[in-house]
Amino acid sequence: TAARILNMVSTKKVDKTPYELWHGKVPNLSYLKVWGCEAHVKRHIAHKLEQRSVKCIFVGYPKETMGYYFYYPPENKVVVERYADFLEREFILQKESGRTVKLDDKDTIPSKNTSEHPIEAESLALIIKEDVVPVQRSAKTPKAPNRLCLNVEIVPDQL
Repeated sequence: TAARILNMVSTKKVDKTPYELWHGKVPNLSYLKVWGCEAHVKRHIAHKLEQRSVKCIFVGYPKETMGYYFYYPPENKVVVERYADFLEREFILQKESGRTVKLDDKDTIPSKNTSEHPIEAESLALIIKEDVVPVQRSAKTPKAPNRLCLNVEIVPDQL
């Protein structure tokens, strides 16, 4: 996969990619997908009440055929399929990525105040207050549109 992508990227010495030099045409990059993203792969043998597709993880490109390698975790298998619905946006927007590692940072050099004039707390508060812009409220009173009112004419009772 890495060699395939490198062959489709231009180099410093030549303005064309190696793929363009070998084949004489611009490479098609639309089939490239985000590695590790989830995808819905259609089942070949689906029963009437079962799901039509299964969720797999994209793991690469086969050399011998046009398609994609998918890892199917419940059966611990790697399958080759040509068509799938890739969930790339969900993969990119995931909050959890990897594991959290806590690092101990040690300062070897003590921090120093590099400014010539120390900022006092009162002047800092004035600077913050000046930046606050008051919110402008509309003076217009809300009124229901005429189409929502009942058009009823009031007639006084005659006795």
